[in-house]
Amino acid sequence: MFIMRYLLIFIFLLTTNILVAQKVIFRDSPVTIRNLSGVKTRLQHTNDFADFDKLASKLKYVEMPNIHIKNAAMRFAIGNIELSESNDVKLNNAVNVLLDYVKNDSVRNMVNYIKSYITKSNDREVALKRVKNKLSVDSVNTASFHHNREACKGNTYNTKDLRKLVSFIDKDSVYMWMKEASRDSVQLSIKNSTNDSISMWINSGRVEFYRFWIKNSHRDSIGAWIQTIPGKSLRIIVDNDVYQQSIITEKKALKEVYLKENLQDSYWNIGKLYPHKKYRNYWQRSAIFNLGFTQGYIGNWAGGGESSISGLFDVDAYANYNTDQINWENKLGYRYGLMKIGEGDNFRKNEDLLEVETKLGIKAIDKWYYSTYFSMKTQFFNGFNYPDREKPISSLLAPGYFMFSVGMDYKPSGRLSVLISPLTGKYTIVADTNKIDQTKYGIDKDKKIKKETGAYIKGTQKWNITSDIKLLNEVGFFTNYEENPQNIDINWKMTLEMKVNYFITTKIFTHMVYDDDVMNKLQFKEILSIGISYRL
Repeated sequence: MFIMRYLLIFIFLLTTNILVAQKVIFRDSPVTIRNLSGVKTRLQHTNDFADFDKLASKLKYVEMPNIHIKNAAMRFAIGNIELSESNDVKLNNAVNVLLDYVKNDSVRNMVNYIKSYITKSNDREVALKRVKNKLSVDSVNTASFHHNREACKGNTYNTKDLRKLVSFIDKDSVYMWMKEASRDSVQLSIKNSTNDSISMWINSGRVEFYRFWIKNSHRDSIGAWIQTIPGKSLRIIVDNDVYQQSIITEKKALKEVYLKENLQDSYWNIGKLYPHKKYRNYWQRSAIFNLGFTQGYIGNWAGGGESSISGLFDVDAYANYNTDQINWENKLGYRYGLMKIGEGDNFRKNEDLLEVETKLGIKAIDKWYYSTYFSMKTQFFNGFNYPDREKPISSLLAPGYFMFSVGMDYKPSGRLSVLISPLTGKYTIVADTNKIDQTKYGIDKDKKIKKETGAYIKGTQKWNITSDIKLLNEVGFFTNYEENPQNIDINWKMTLEMKVNYFITTKIFTHMVYDDDVMNKLQFKEILSIGISYRL
């Protein structure tokens, strides 16, 4: 029991001394660690770096230098190199540059290190080449260093440690990446004396040529080719066959010139000035032709139906005369359409309308004009109540509608016009009463003409929705003073034009008519056409 007690006390004291010794050793400088000959010999002559890492893992109380370097032997080699020094000043400077790179914690200080590397990249690469060259040619110093370390200490470096340093830098991913980054392309701009500039990229691995004009202060120029060469170099090639020729101006003596002719006094008189007459084209003319088709085919269709085809031709022409005081508008329009339904049926007329309008206005005040208006509407070809094709129900001037009015025209802009006529005469004519029943159009059996006197209002609106979509509205209201003035005749036409390109146009035309003399119902017609449009 007594021996056991003294043994425990001995073990406790020994353990305490070891811990204190470790704490003192590993908080000391790297020189103190290297003075431990056993540890130094073991670490320098072993290739198993795990031994050093195993030993270093126990030194958890020590702040080791260069701890960011994972290679334990590399850290030990750095300590040896720092204590050694060569007589070669250039070699010492090169080693110090490389040590500065290795000891820099490139992960934690990446931003600052990138700036430092870019500014000192040439020095670092030169230093690495100088150390490599020293290692390749200095075999004598290497051998003598291993055989006589103490004699060579302070005169040369341990080549084994230097080789580890060079190998570490060559394989370092940060160094390789930064070396490539420092050699990346650079944009360069060149200017001549007139501030003409050209931009180019150099050191990009490609050889390129740029054309540039070199100018002097007199703006004389000479052509040049600028060649970019990898390696941050430029080559300037001047055009051949360029020469300079001085221009010599010769001053001639002034000579006196005498007039041989005797000028009359009227020669010096100023001619009479006349006011300039500005030419203005008062006429505006235009004509638009449209030809549209619609086709639908049905073959053995379970839902039923018939094939159809239709065509529509229309022309709109106008000639307008405008001055500051006179406004004269003339319009001619004609629409004719045919359609066919089914296989056996012939073509039928579904549109036949001829319209002529003229309106003369003399300016009264501001946007008001004294106006007279005349219009005529009829058709060219016979119309039938299909499928009957024997007896026509309409033809040329059967019926024909004529209207003459006097009133005021309000024109606030070129897109809107409102004609108000309290004195209007309306005439309905059936020229051939033998073939056409005139009573169908409100004319007495023994007459060919029906005359009505009343008031007439007509509004016209032109709206350019977009540059390719246009809308035209024309609506007229007429009331008869003599017979049923409460029954107002309505004639409303709307045309929506959608331009596909210069030649192809889509049109939607609607026509609504209410006239109790013809039919006590609202008449409505709608036509959609897609076709070719041509403008004169």
